[in-house]
Amino acid sequence: MEYPVVPSLTDAEVANLVQDFNDLPRRLVVPTGPEPNRWVFGLHVVPIPPQGYLVFIVNPVSKTIHGEGPLPVETHPLTGAEMRERGRKVAILLLKAFVSGLGRTRAPDHYKVAPWEWVAEDMELAAVVGSSLRNLGVRGDLCAVGVATDQEKNIASDCFAGFLENLVRTMRAAGRPR
Repeated sequence: MEYPVVPSLTDAEVANLVQDFNDLPRRLVVPTGPEPNRWVFGLHVVPIPPQGYLVFIVNPVSKTIHGEGPLPVETHPLTGAEMRERGRKVAILLLKAFVSGLGRTRAPDHYKVAPWEWVAEDMELAAVVGSSLRNLGVRGDLCAVGVATDQEKNIASDCFAGFLENLVRTMRAAGRPR
């Protein structure tokens, strides 16, 4: 099943997404193996109009990347309630990413696995996403969200820079302003 963009998901669709995610198998290594099934995620600004945050997901060993979004960029510090809502949206986008096999919607089912471990690029994001996963009903073994190491953060940053460069190049080639 393909899920629509986060703001348009109904409560029933979110519940189905959570169930689909909870039904995914977990493996220590990614389906294309032998890399660990450990994923780093963070919010990165895509400065192309309309500007927005991309939930950027990377396997720091294989450098496999995936993005979900966009989410709006706020121009003010977030309140506690706004931060919890952002955590919920990021959690839903992460579930959507893994249920889709990281964008491989037509891939064989063995490509669709839950992460063995996932870590956020910062402690605050890890806390609100972990809390949101619990509140959404994600199985307990996947509600613990750690914090990426400095090396993993650097890899994620480098991968995002390459992604953004390719995106801008593609848009220019298509004749679209950036």
